[in-house]
Amino acid sequence: MFSRKFKSPSGIPTIEINRRYDTPRGISAIPATDASGDGAVSSRPVYRGPVKIRSVAGGISRCLCSVQLQGASSAALGRYDDAVDSFKRALSLTPDDTSIYFNIGNLQKKIGAWDTVIAQYKSALKIKPDYFENLRNKGNVLQNKGDARAAIASYKNAIETEPKHAPTHYYMRVALQGLGDLKGAIDSYKQAIKIKPDYVQAYNNMGNALYEKGDTAAAIDSLQKALKINPNYAEILF
Repeated sequence: MFSRKFKSPSGIPTIEINRRYDTPRGISAIPATDASGDGAVSSRPVYRGPVKIRSVAGGISRCLCSVQLQGASSAALGRYDDAVDSFKRALSLTPDDTSIYFNIGNLQKKIGAWDTVIAQYKSALKIKPDYFENLRNKGNVLQNKGDARAAIASYKNAIETEPKHAPTHYYMRVALQGLGDLKGAIDSYKQAIKIKPDYVQAYNNMGNALYEKGDTAAAIDSLQKALKINPNYAEILF
């Protein structure tokens, strides 16, 4: 019997300290799992809008750094409401900083305020339309809400920005498969595997899609490749 499980996008909030401002010596943000599922803190450059505060003798800069550190610390302790409040104060100091919208959106996911999450991501995208993490995370939230078509549109925009990010291809194909677009799903799993040849989840889900399509031989081949990569992968069932 074939497994029907699809691995859904998930993850705890990613907190990005605005690195344009100096962090006090000896203090750093506590890493959080990246929402892509890769398990790493995002380190890609983030557009932060025009610099407006350097003329104020560092006062606002120091205040902003302190507020962002308070937000990161509260998030690490699980005090998500306090963290959101801190980042909103930071946003009042630098309203063009897309990373703050991103942080607020990720924290609101933990609270379950999905519409607010999407609104925060959209605010960041108005400032930086090709902000990859926002496009990808917006797709994840829409998919989790059950709006697969809107999720696919967001994933497509993310892939245009970063075409070699295999998990985004994978997430989009899960959404396509959920809509019954098996051909589109299979083609996209293949693209994810081309980028990341040891992508066991993609082989697994492609096997399921091939089985649903009626191509049993190709389905078995795909699942066997997944098992070869990871013999202990629990979601693969024959």
